[in-house]
Amino acid sequence: MTKIRHAGGFESLDLMGRAVTLAFRLSGITADFPGIAAQRDIIEAVGNVPSFGFRRWNPTAEERLKLFKDERWGTNSLYVSGAKRPRRRSKAAVLKLANAAIERAESKGSTDDPSVLFSNSFLSGMASGPEWSRGVIAEYTRFLREELLQSLKTLRHHLTVEAR
Repeated sequence: MTKIRHAGGFESLDLMGRAVTLAFRLSGITADFPGIAAQRDIIEAVGNVPSFGFRRWNPTAEERLKLFKDERWGTNSLYVSGAKRPRRRSKAAVLKLANAAIERAESKGSTDDPSVLFSNSFLSGMASGPEWSRGVIAEYTRFLREELLQSLKTLRHHLTVEAR
């Protein structure tokens, strides 16, 4: 529940979940590639990924009326992606990236990378959860090993053969 203070000192409690409603309304915002709209808290939490080039979104009066029923709550902290499409890479550059990704995926060493530490903690929490949660983790790790990693290895093989 959220306590909402209105003009004139009137207070009310939000039982429906205005943040859920805000998230639904965010889905209607048009943003440049890769098409992401989010609140400032989320952008700050992920460190404003430079390749996405997040910028503050200031809705026009028309957008605020269409998407937010002219409500201003939550609209002053919205960001949208504004990145340019990724540039084309040479085959040599793609091969180098594929090799680095395969090496990182297959390494058993520890890492101090905060995103890896978070992922490990999150996955371990999911794995110790209910049966459906363990099933999700099992399917996710199967996908990573058998499909994603295998696709990278296949790509590496084709690029290596073409380079000869």
